[in-house]
Amino acid sequence: MDDWSSALGYPLSLSRLNQMSRTTAIAIGTVVILAIAFVVLRPFGGVYVTVLNSGSMAMSDTMIHVAGKTYELGRLESGQQLSVRVRPRGESHVEISYKNESGSQKRVQADCYFEANNYSGTIAVEIANDLLIGVEDTVRISPIL
Repeated sequence: MDDWSSALGYPLSLSRLNQMSRTTAIAIGTVVILAIAFVVLRPFGGVYVTVLNSGSMAMSDTMIHVAGKTYELGRLESGQQLSVRVRPRGESHVEISYKNESGSQKRVQADCYFEANNYSGTIAVEIANDLLIGVEDTVRISPIL
């Protein structure tokens, strides 16, 4: 028996210390692997907004607005759709702004709700000739990991 193990008040064998070290190493390794998985897999979630121009006129300078951020899509020709992953700064809905063929600035609001964290899915917004045709919202609260 060593001096330091007897000082603890009970005998501590070298094999017991090795087993405790292995258990500690496994626990630390598990935590590290989970942390890496969280960092690597987290970016694949999120909310994607798709804008479909089903009208006969092009939409230029098209932008998606969410709480605290704006995303530029550019020009959408008739029948074209574009998507972007959005990351609002807090509680949000979606607004689409664009210029129609006569140059008038238009803005439509999609009936939806999501927040900056832990939400994933798609919001599809269909616009035709300056009218909001419909919104398909599949956004849900996603699991922590």
